[in-house]
Amino acid sequence: MAEDDLRERFNRVRVPRRTSLSNRPTTIHDGVLVPGRPSDKVVEKRPERTLPRSNTLYTQVPESIDTIDEKAKHKKITFKWAVIIVIVPIVVILGLLSIYFLRSKTTTIPEAVKSQVNFPIMYPSDSSLLTVKPQSIKYNSSDQQLTFVAMYKRCTVSFSEQPTPSSFIDVPTVYTTLVTNLNEYTSFESINGSVYLLLPKELAGAQSAVMNSKGTLMFARPISMLTVNEWKQIFNDLQVLK
Repeated sequence: MAEDDLRERFNRVRVPRRTSLSNRPTTIHDGVLVPGRPSDKVVEKRPERTLPRSNTLYTQVPESIDTIDEKAKHKKITFKWAVIIVIVPIVVILGLLSIYFLRSKTTTIPEAVKSQVNFPIMYPSDSSLLTVKPQSIKYNSSDQQLTFVAMYKRCTVSFSEQPTPSSFIDVPTVYTTLVTNLNEYTSFESINGSVYLLLPKELAGAQSAVMNSKGTLMFARPISMLTVNEWKQIFNDLQVLK
């Protein structure tokens, strides 16, 4: 009896109906089918976007315009200093060589000749355009006359020097009279004194120059006519040696 009652109660209990997994909607999660409810939405997973791999460890970043300009300026400055470093020594060397050759072209008066001269000598300076011929330097002790020949550009100029005559000192007009008689046509002032340009009749009108200064009477005679400016350059290049 008790067994029948239990069975009758068991039959009255309603067992809920099981739902098959195959009837339930599914969703896709990480590429796997997952059971879900009817209201669940089916979501597809999008493939992840990945950047292409580079074979290098670092990616080169494009340089900005300012950076490029700075590099260009730096290159210009470097090139400029390189040029200065190369050119400046060359210019200095050439300058020293020029000075050396200019000075070496002026022949000094031999000491044997110079020791005999007892008056101030007017002689081309080291920077003069006059080139003295060494073999032309002579001194006549009896006449107390020093002579030499020099080249000025392409013109040969002969020089003669002697002590100023005492008559020029005692009577100054004697010298001015001499200059007039030698057909003086113009004059100018040099660093050593007044210079007169002459066209003496005794020389068939050949050009000459004369200067009486500092105890020395100097005559100069070119083989061809020189301009006043050329004469100025010649006499302004003379220095007093004694």
